[in-house]
Amino acid sequence: MAFFDIKTKDEYGQSLIDYMPNGGVFAAKNLDQTNLRRWLLALGAEILRSEESINILACEFFPQNTTQYIDEWELLVGIPDACFPGGGTIEERRRNVLIKLASLNASTEADFKRICDLFETECVITNGIQHYQWPWIWPHMWFPSAKDARFTMVVQLPVSSKPSKWPWVWPHLWGKGDTVLQCLFTQLKPANVVIRFLYTL
Repeated sequence: MAFFDIKTKDEYGQSLIDYMPNGGVFAAKNLDQTNLRRWLLALGAEILRSEESINILACEFFPQNTTQYIDEWELLVGIPDACFPGGGTIEERRRNVLIKLASLNASTEADFKRICDLFETECVITNGIQHYQWPWIWPHMWFPSAKDARFTMVVQLPVSSKPSKWPWVWPHLWGKGDTVLQCLFTQLKPANVVIRFLYTL
């Protein structure tokens, strides 16, 4: 894929030759085997190398497209970490970088839903007070007080994404620990908020 129209080294060299002044002093620019012409054609090769590097940067700069710079993007966002072990296919690595970028300064319900969308997972995020007050919404959750409910974030996720902890859902996925999404949400939640996951969707 080429972002720019890249010419050959001879075309770049010839463009340098064409921009040089005419006259007796620079007559050698159009004579084959002269040092001046060979030097300008050699500079054309360096211009070609620079254009190719700029083209690679332009094509590979964004994390959703990159292949050559995926290691740099992972280093920039801090992968591997406690939630993202690193590795996987190039598509998974790109997605993980995008998720880490989306999670920067995530604090609102919309931010958390956007992260769910990147995981391609349906989620419903509510405040615990909605589960505490009458009329109750289902599933009902018990809280010691309205204050505890108010500072609880309830995240409803699909049953299929439930980690392998008791009580198990059937069919049980053996060896599946805390999900990456659960780990990330636990890290991102405000310090004064308790997060509870419900697998009911």
